[in-house]
Amino acid sequence: MVIEQTFCSLFREVVRRYPDKTAIYCNSSGLTYRELDARSDILACRLVSCGVKREDIVCVATGRSIDTVIAMIGIWKAGAAYFYLNLAFPKVQADEILERCRCPLVIDESFMREINWSEPAPAKLDFSTPGSLAVMIFTSGSTMKPKGVMIEHRNIIAMVDSVSGFAITDKDAVCIFPSFSFVASVSDMFPALLRGAAMYIIEEDRRRDIRLIMDYFIAHSITVSFLPPHMAVRFIQLEESRTKLRLLLVGSENMRNLSLQRYEIRHVYGSSEMCSLISDYVIQDARKSYPVGKVKAGIKYYIMDDDGKPVTPGKDGELWLSGPQLSRGYYLDPKKTAEQYLLNPFTSEPGYERVFKTQDIVRQLEDGNLQYVSRKDNMLKIRGYRVEASAVESVLLQYPKVIDAVVRAFLDSNGTNILCGYFLSEEKLNPKDIKVFLRERLPYYMVPACLIQMEDFPRTMNNKISLSDFHPPVEIDDHKLLERMY
Repeated sequence: MVIEQTFCSLFREVVRRYPDKTAIYCNSSGLTYRELDARSDILACRLVSCGVKREDIVCVATGRSIDTVIAMIGIWKAGAAYFYLNLAFPKVQADEILERCRCPLVIDESFMREINWSEPAPAKLDFSTPGSLAVMIFTSGSTMKPKGVMIEHRNIIAMVDSVSGFAITDKDAVCIFPSFSFVASVSDMFPALLRGAAMYIIEEDRRRDIRLIMDYFIAHSITVSFLPPHMAVRFIQLEESRTKLRLLLVGSENMRNLSLQRYEIRHVYGSSEMCSLISDYVIQDARKSYPVGKVKAGIKYYIMDDDGKPVTPGKDGELWLSGPQLSRGYYLDPKKTAEQYLLNPFTSEPGYERVFKTQDIVRQLEDGNLQYVSRKDNMLKIRGYRVEASAVESVLLQYPKVIDAVVRAFLDSNGTNILCGYFLSEEKLNPKDIKVFLRERLPYYMVPACLIQMEDFPRTMNNKISLSDFHPPVEIDDHKLLERMY
């Protein structure tokens, strides 16, 4: 695949090959490749007539729907970039992002209803270029101001090329499980559409219930899907060869003790800054911890110590990455960009001029696979999202009469990270009231599952808070009980 192309130009070729094949299906309706192309053309013309231009950032707020994919492709054809607004985000945070991005318009359900989809097909616009902005992904930040990762069209095409080992074809039915605000959706959707596969967007009310997920896979003959680890464990227990699944991608949290199946299971590792997938590992046995695999072809990697020097083989170090998937940087944050995106000190090869410091600590094993160790900073992975503990702590401290707070994550028996909050106050406070307060100010995945009031925090000999001496409640495996009790 030629990286100096964009999704839009490559998608036209796929439409010519598979015009009448189902491209996308959701909520009991679908579109063929021809219909998806035509509707995104109509939308692109509408956007251009509204004054949308290259490098504009257009908000998509149409939920998990076919309209969302039409909007994404239409925005690209108009030369602009999209960011998906998760409707579950607090209004304060959503408004802040909209203002920061200077969005010329918001594509919501009412906007889409005003368009006459039966009108004659307009001229086929395509103002996308390899170096232009395509997607903005917002990730958690330490100040509760989400970082905007700027992904270009060339990053997406490089990512599509790097996942060719998954062997997606026009015979596949690919389930789109991740949230559209999560970079994993980019690596699920667009490779599928460029291979002529049928893309199935599982509905929000189904994707939280493993039995409903199973029914969906059976009903639509799903062959490829991503699932987070806690879902994957339960899915494997229930599946019993009832689906047509051939490839299960699992990642974003710790993985352990998966049994071999008739379908392939790959442990995947990625980041927003590298346009999602970086490496993957084919699971072949049950073990307590799986590597994240070997870095994809086309990506150069370096494992570095605190002084910015390569570590000796087998030693822990921070993973640095370089290659065509490397995003532009952080939106309107040159300081943070300069801290994390550096000139590559190891090569001046075209396409590898810059390197990204992931802040992930890894170790290279003897067989060449990478073992994930921890985050270098205080970042946690919760439900596939990156969550900085200090960001949650800062909001917890805003609650009246909370005088100190610590947020930690602990693994339950299924390997799922459970967020736990600990706080101090001079009087007894009700955790349920505090959770209501937090839900009004934080995305759902950043609200601790349990809040525990303590008389004091454990401390070291130097009177510093001893994070290693915080322990999870004994009910950590019973999530519903945990919510009720704490």
